[in-house]
Amino acid sequence: MVETNLTKTPDMGEVAAVDFVNQFSYSLAKLQQALGVTRAQPLRQGNAIQTWKFDVTKPSAGAANGTVAEGDDIPLTHVARTKDHLYTVGFKKYR
Repeated sequence: MVETNLTKTPDMGEVAAVDFVNQFSYSLAKLQQALGVTRAQPLRQGNAIQTWKFDVTKPSAGAANGTVAEGDDIPLTHVARTKDHLYTVGFKKYR
């Protein structure tokens, strides 16, 4: 019985595309090294990734547009970190 959806040599792409992927992975490894990523942590099925956002509240006083007279105090801007999206790592089976 012949199986369907078998991967054949033409499906793997041209040599230039393969070289591009190899160079990209090399560059990605160098980027991780430059950023100080020393221990990559793999994600498993069911793991959750929490993203955060920063809410910025500008002062409501006269300096709201960023102009302050000489000698006046610069009003504080309030920044708060709040939860944003929660992504769950899914699991799909392919063969």
